[in-house]
Amino acid sequence: MYSSVFDFENEQTQLNPLRSNAFIYHEKNYAAYMSSSFKIAEKWDAKLGLRYEYTDLDGTAKSDRAMIKSSYGKFFPTVYFSYKANDNNTMSLNYSRRIRRPYFGNLNPSKLYTSDYEYDVGNQFLKPSFSDNVELSYVLKNNVTTTLYFTHTSDSWGRIQKIENGNKITTTENFFTENQTGMSLNYSFNKIRWLESNIFLTGFYNQSTSKRSDVSIFPASFGANLNINNSFYLRKDKNLAFTLGY
Repeated sequence: MYSSVFDFENEQTQLNPLRSNAFIYHEKNYAAYMSSSFKIAEKWDAKLGLRYEYTDLDGTAKSDRAMIKSSYGKFFPTVYFSYKANDNNTMSLNYSRRIRRPYFGNLNPSKLYTSDYEYDVGNQFLKPSFSDNVELSYVLKNNVTTTLYFTHTSDSWGRIQKIENGNKITTTENFFTENQTGMSLNYSFNKIRWLESNIFLTGFYNQSTSKRSDVSIFPASFGANLNINNSFYLRKDKNLAFTLGY
């Protein structure tokens, strides 16, 4: 990530290192994973997994030689259970934990000025966010899948603006938690030789809570997504087709 600012004096340009935001950044991620699948009963199956991830990062801002250095390691479990009543009906329940790491630009401590009194700056103390996910799914005849899900995300980060010493500053901080509950429906149709269709519909309710009294958060809201994809095959070997999507 590199942005150079030059001063123009005496009909010559000269680099202004204090207002340039060159950032030399290195990040290394290491991971180890183990899993086991086994049958609980005649119609019950289970799968357990455990992943360990370790992150080591460092960066240097060329403007003022400010340095960041951080390392952290976390375990991420997964648990999966499935029940197959018959060939046409299957249910599953699973849990997983995930990580969302900050982008390197969000960590850059260099200031990027947009005016004499306004600048963007990264947060070298920004932490990753973690989400816990639970899903309950039902599959009918291998072509209709209904899923209920809940996701809790802690230490979520976003951009905030504040005024300090007469300057307007935009930065990124860990300042809210987020809960999302939703339901999705996925239907696949392939009963006609020349047509394959997939319809995906999801609806969700999102609610967030700010951990800072001086920073307001976006209000709770409902949302929905609809995706429709159709493939029309013009040859029997399906080597030629056109698609129509929405």
